[in-house]
Amino acid sequence: MSPHMFTDSVNYWMPLVAVGLASTVCFGMITLFLITHKQAEQKATKAE
Repeated sequence: MSPHMFTDSVNYWMPLVAVGLASTVCFGMITLFLITHKQAEQKATKAE
């Protein structure tokens, strides 16, 4: 495998990997937010 082919494949895969990581992080943050939000709501209803 020539270095040129390697750089081409890296340039091709890096954006895909970056997008995949970004979407995974976003999904994780949203999930965490929803979980903590639900727990906060449950605590609020129990307090009443």
